[in-house]
Amino acid sequence: MEEIVLVLAHLFCRNACDKYENQAWLRNIVRPSASVVLLPNIPESAAPMLEKPNAETLHVFKNYVATCVPASGRGPDNRLPLTKLKPNIRSPFVSLSAFTDDFAITGELCGTVRDSVYLDDSDIPYIPIAPHETGGVPWNAYLYEFLKYGDYEALVRANGIRRGDVWFRLKDFSLILATITTSLANFLNNADTDDAETMLNVCDAGDDLEELGAEDIPTGAEGGQLLEEQSEDAGEPERPTWATDGSLANVYRDFEMVRQEFDHKFVNTWA
Repeated sequence: MEEIVLVLAHLFCRNACDKYENQAWLRNIVRPSASVVLLPNIPESAAPMLEKPNAETLHVFKNYVATCVPASGRGPDNRLPLTKLKPNIRSPFVSLSAFTDDFAITGELCGTVRDSVYLDDSDIPYIPIAPHETGGVPWNAYLYEFLKYGDYEALVRANGIRRGDVWFRLKDFSLILATITTSLANFLNNADTDDAETMLNVCDAGDDLEELGAEDIPTGAEGGQLLEEQSEDAGEPERPTWATDGSLANVYRDFEMVRQEFDHKFVNTWA
């Protein structure tokens, strides 16, 4: 259960711990305290699930900028004076420091893109992974801490959350947990409906096409005839693994346990 909250704390309601380099703060507040102040790194098993969509998002917006720049009417500043390099995406001023058009995160792309293209990092669906994508700054572990101990005063004293903000931050996370569990419950309850079966058929068909090579996919009249034969011969649709082995139900059960434990401590704190 704690591992689920650890992953969720890396995704939602994050609060950067900017004082992590303050040795006096570490010595006087963090180390003597039994509280968890600096959020531990995301589990290694979960990190690739964030890294892959992050890389895809960065690739999409990099291509977007590369498409917009030529249309923005670049002036005579498209060539560096000494190296003669032509930075296409990055600002020529930044490129003077030997930076190329390779970007590590979307924040770097938005911060060094040419002035003719507007990008706001807050509008991009990218989740930086602490600490290597946040400049070494860790997240505050106040959510993780509250689930473990349920100590309101520790969030104020050790984690540095303002007293007037604690309720709102915890309430936001409680609503997120409720949304996740409700969505999973609805998905499980609708798993036997005709609409769900239709969607499963669509997904299965997509998987079958991925397994075929381009030369194996029938087209034209041959393809139409094959589809008609499959439609006539189709019996009960094969259900996916998660619908038969109870894996999704286990996920729902684990999230529901987290929600109940968190809400129990949340309600008791302000009872």
